[in-house]
Amino acid sequence: MQEAREDSKTDADTFLIEGRRWSARGSNVMAELEQDKLIYDQVAESIVEMGNRMIDGDESVDMWEVASGMLAGAIQFWLFSHQPCDDPFCEACANICNVDLRIDALVEESRRLAEESDYYNSPNDTLVGTA
Repeated sequence: MQEAREDSKTDADTFLIEGRRWSARGSNVMAELEQDKLIYDQVAESIVEMGNRMIDGDESVDMWEVASGMLAGAIQFWLFSHQPCDDPFCEACANICNVDLRIDALVEESRRLAEESDYYNSPNDTLVGTA
C-alpha cells in the first residue's frame, strides 16, 4: 500500500475503490481486483482449514478457544495492515486515520462478514420469531 500512497501524491490518474487507491495508468484495475479477490478467498479458506486441523481428531480441544485465538491473530494482523501513512491529508487513509476510525472500520467489516456467513443464523438461536 505504501507504493499506492506515493502514487497518490504525484499521479493525477488515481482513484479510490473499496478504500484503496488504484492507478489508472499502466495497470488493469479489473485484473488487480480479481487477483485481490482470489487472494482474499485463499486466505479465508486457509484460516478455516487451519481451524479444522486444530480440532480434528482431538475432542479435548475447545473449539471456542481455537476460534478466539484465530480471531485475535486476525485482528492483530488487520490492525497492523490498516495503519495510516505519514501523510495527514491522504484520502486513502481518511477512514483509518485514528484509532477510533480504525476500530469502527474493523467492526463494520466484521459485522458485514458475519452477516454474509453461512453460520450467521443458528437453528438454536433464542429470541427469534417463528411463523
